[in-house]
Amino acid sequence: CKFYITIVSDDRQVFLRERASYLYSVFSYFMSKIVHEIFVNLLTSLIFSLITYYSTSLNSKFSYNFYVYIGCQWLLSLCASFYGMFIGSLV
Repeated sequence: CKFYITIVSDDRQVFLRERASYLYSVFSYFMSKIVHEIFVNLLTSLIFSLITYYSTSLNSKFSYNFYVYIGCQWLLSLCASFYGMFIGSLV
């Protein structure tokens, strides 16, 4: 969460300057950040899930449960990222 607070506060000055120059709107800025976070979190969640799922022997075969595990990890990661962005935008 602390990482996003510093990123959002650093990006805020750049965003305000570029918005004042009419380069893009608030909606397009946040949509681009959200799309970026979705793909980055999917990749990191997939790597994390591959390591933890098989190292903890949750299931020895590749099954439906593995996809549920990846989905839960991905949603948890997205919620944490968006919560950090929200807190960072308030600062």
